[in-house]
Amino acid sequence: MPSTPRTAPEVAAELDEPLQATTTALAALTDRDELASRVPASGERVWWRPPSGRRGDGDGDGSPTGRREEPTRSQAFDAFFRRVTRRVVGAADRESLERAVCKDLAGIGRYRFAVCGESSGSGGGTTARASAGIPADEVDATLERVGRSSPDAGSGRTGGTGDLRIVQRLEDAPPEPWADVAAHGGAGSYAVVPLCHDGIVDGVLCVGADRPDAFEEADREFLADLGRVVGYAIGALERPTVWEFETELVLVSDVLPRAFFGTDGDDGTGRRGRIEIDVDSIVPLDDGTHLQYWELTGVGPATAVEGLAAMGTTLDARLVSTVEDVNRIEIHTATESVFTVLDEFDGRLVSAVVDEGAFRATARVRTGVDARVVRDAVRELYPSVELASYRKVVSDTYLRRIVEESLTERQATALRVAYAGGYFRQPRDSTGDELAARLGISRQTFNHHLRKAEAKVFEAVFDPDEQG
Repeated sequence: MPSTPRTAPEVAAELDEPLQATTTALAALTDRDELASRVPASGERVWWRPPSGRRGDGDGDGSPTGRREEPTRSQAFDAFFRRVTRRVVGAADRESLERAVCKDLAGIGRYRFAVCGESSGSGGGTTARASAGIPADEVDATLERVGRSSPDAGSGRTGGTGDLRIVQRLEDAPPEPWADVAAHGGAGSYAVVPLCHDGIVDGVLCVGADRPDAFEEADREFLADLGRVVGYAIGALERPTVWEFETELVLVSDVLPRAFFGTDGDDGTGRRGRIEIDVDSIVPLDDGTHLQYWELTGVGPATAVEGLAAMGTTLDARLVSTVEDVNRIEIHTATESVFTVLDEFDGRLVSAVVDEGAFRATARVRTGVDARVVRDAVRELYPSVELASYRKVVSDTYLRRIVEESLTERQATALRVAYAGGYFRQPRDSTGDELAARLGISRQTFNHHLRKAEAKVFEAVFDPDEQG
């Protein structure tokens, strides 16, 4: 890629690749310091290749010019996780997923081979489903020779402990099929990683290293996380529900509470209390603005509406309903806000808490995105925000895919506004006339789009075989 800053859509168009895949690849290259990135005044993130000295090339330290420094072990693991989560999302079936994971694992540093296998039950032997680093026929021959005379490999749909096991020296290995596979593959140590989902050990991943005592604490954490991720993916692929992986971030600030609710998170009574915020829905409008629906507890309705209306990115706000101590508020926000920043990464704000004057928000973005890149983008609007933590999570997206892929944009907008605005509640929080006015369309047009959307969603739920 040239050194001239380019946006993700520009790079995607030049490479003729999908935008989401291109953005994920750009984020991965940024993680490896091969690209630099920022959000300029225009508001759309750009990437470029920095000068060679910033990419770890030769700079007078004796390394050959143009040769990158060897990545650290943690960097290699991070890069692998980005690859494997992309494999998981795009996997068509279990076999292709396991083949890809084994191939990628066998390419990591000191790892010599990787084999995915499973037990056919007590006394039934162990079989390999995929392998890399050792020819598949050799793995099959080894397991066939020793499988029925060795104890179970600790895997199976109805059994197994689910505990990661590492054998640092081959001579200390218990009598099991994986010890024979490791010996045949020339490994000095090996790990047996359970692939677990829903409390079931649904196979194992055996990883062999090129020398004894090769598995460090970083390896242990990496392999344990990998077993959970691949296990979840296997469970998802064997169920009709579609799963995707996301990155969950926790963002904190000591300054934002004053911007939202006045001095030190005042709850309207002069106390520094706890205010809980649930971001129920965010609906993009045709003009680039957004309707957001928040549910707030711990603050009076008038104070909540006034505080949210005073935010710099708010155009107006109204109280939709109050049930007991929960205030549901509709906020009309400008084109530039934290939500538009998160949307760049296919992300969303899930919830937030103001407690004792401190603001803590939970957001989710698509997998493969560097959490620090998201933090820096949010800081363009709110400089006080810090990244407290982040982790990988699994999200059920079946109905969301129906909305995104089956409905027209106007149908999806009508359905989201109707749901978030309380149109389906009894009694209704918003009338059809109010929601139609929000969207700038007639009541008849709103009803038309809503009925079409309802029919498509109900058809997908109750007659999924008709979906194409």
